[in-house]
Amino acid sequence: MDEVKQDKPQGRGGRTALIAAAIAAGALVLCYAALCIYTGLSGTILPHISMGGVDLGGMTRTQAVEALSRAVDGRDGQLTVELSCGTWSGELPQGSVQADVAAGAEDAWQVGRENPVTMGARLIGQLLGNSVQLDLPAVLTEEGEQALEEEMDQADRELPGRAVQPTWRVEEDKLIFTTGVPGRTLDREQTRQDAEDAATRGLNDSLAGGEDRVELPLAVEETPAQSLNFQEIYDEIYTEPQDAVFDPEAREVIPHVTGASFDVDAAQARADAAAEGQELSIPLTLTEPEVTTQQLEELMFSDVLGECTTNVGGTTARLGNVTLAAEKCNDYILMPGEVFSYNTVVGPRTTAAGFLPAPAYVQGQTVNEVGGGICQVSSTLYLACLRSNLEIVERRNHSYISDYITAGMDATVAYNSIDYQFRNDTEYPILIQAEVDGRKLTVRILGTKTDDITVKMTYSILSTTPYEVIYEPDESVPVGTTRVKVSPYNGYKVVVYRNLYDGDGNLISSTEESVSTYRKRDRVVLYNPADAASLGITTGGTETVPPEESGSPGETTPPAETGNPMETTPPAETGNPSETTPPAETGGPGESGSPGEATPPEETGSPEETPSPVESAPPAETGAPSESIPPAETGSPAVSAQPSPSPTASGGAA
Repeated sequence: MDEVKQDKPQGRGGRTALIAAAIAAGALVLCYAALCIYTGLSGTILPHISMGGVDLGGMTRTQAVEALSRAVDGRDGQLTVELSCGTWSGELPQGSVQADVAAGAEDAWQVGRENPVTMGARLIGQLLGNSVQLDLPAVLTEEGEQALEEEMDQADRELPGRAVQPTWRVEEDKLIFTTGVPGRTLDREQTRQDAEDAATRGLNDSLAGGEDRVELPLAVEETPAQSLNFQEIYDEIYTEPQDAVFDPEAREVIPHVTGASFDVDAAQARADAAAEGQELSIPLTLTEPEVTTQQLEELMFSDVLGECTTNVGGTTARLGNVTLAAEKCNDYILMPGEVFSYNTVVGPRTTAAGFLPAPAYVQGQTVNEVGGGICQVSSTLYLACLRSNLEIVERRNHSYISDYITAGMDATVAYNSIDYQFRNDTEYPILIQAEVDGRKLTVRILGTKTDDITVKMTYSILSTTPYEVIYEPDESVPVGTTRVKVSPYNGYKVVVYRNLYDGDGNLISSTEESVSTYRKRDRVVLYNPADAASLGITTGGTETVPPEESGSPGETTPPAETGNPMETTPPAETGNPSETTPPAETGGPGESGSPGEATPPEETGSPEETPSPVESAPPAETGAPSESIPPAETGSPAVSAQPSPSPTASGGAA
């Protein structure tokens, strides 16, 4: 019987050996991994790595930059790059090449660290004596790049058998183009890349003891004849016609743009049938805009739309305020649709802005106020705008009638409270001219007249409220004399019409422009109480006396007032606006500028003139318009209790 053989189980010693081998292998793997990590984290260059003849092993990148800089100090600037292309030759001057030591130090540090798995093996190899020689990278300086471009331009012009690119240009009303010619073309991009390689090669040869010169053949390629893309040319040439416009900030006309286009298909057909290098042309379609530069320059500010001149009375300070406000408005340009704001343009009335204290009405009294008188400019401008047939946006009349402007045609202002505004509702810019010549203020509106319409302004007196004379005792007044404390004004309610006429003088329309209500202001006369009986005053206090009873044997009769003719005898009404032909425009005292207006009277004095001991007629109130709104008159012992008409606007009479 055969014996049955059985394998004996392995002994304990065999298993132990396998475990020990596995542990050893694992330890080696861990050690190698640690070596790779160390190599990756190390900040130094691996041993035996040289660049440009400089051993950089064991250096940090900063130390490597310093070592490389010392090695190339002055050497890179001495290198000359020689260029060649067929029979043409040139060169880049010394100083065109610069060593890139920072990039070189980085390249040296990267050696052996390209792959994380092999970093440990590379470190071991370098430690065992493996050496690596690297080239120090070089680049062209900014001057070198510019010199290379200039040399390539020269080489391209002298390149034999060079390709000719198609060209095009615009001359007057033609598109002129030349078809391309096939041939050799300088490959500029490749040449730029080759230049850096040549600079690196030449620098490292020089550091190794070679010559300070390096050759750079220019790259050339064969180029077929190129075709023009006429659609792209059309997109570049095509221009929409643009009207000439006026720039108010630059105060000049921006020239018009002529439209331009051409037939793309016709141009392409001509180019396809042409020989290589042939010059051809096709006509451009030019389109002029509706408004050319010449037309606009001829139209700009060519017409006087309206103007107004008023007499400037009062003190030198008041004249200065009027002059300053006029200067701020002068040469102001308003584009179509824009609104002119008097307060915005003139600005705050302060001494810092140059305004002076001058007579103004505040709460019915004449006082000195900074900027007094500037309402004369806004009023003169207002009437000029009415005569220009412009749209009035905001306007309010004074509290009291003004002697320098036609009734109902004044415009009071108060900074941050009451403004005068109008809109340029014409098709073109308008220019305001405002100037003071002597004692004459003239405001003129220049623009572009597009019709033959003329404007005449008329007014009618709807009602009159006469002033009264109020006597007020004052012991400082010498016996037998009186003194005027407050000069008077009659109150009026005035309606103004804007009348439009065509070129033949026919009335087109007559429209109510505004209704202005002006307060009355009573005359206050101071007298000595001892004269009460002679003056017919029977009470011990103040006395209201109608104007017709104001004379007395003890009072010197003053001359007739010349301040405002409406105070005594209001002008006759100018007719009903519904009449076929309204009366000629009525000129206000001291105001001119419209045909047929009355001659203005002599200039009157300032309200701040000192009266004589014997009562005399008060000078005309030509003081400044108040910029504050006087409250409603509530009456006082020296004021008549008779109510005055409610004004449509507040502000002093200028």
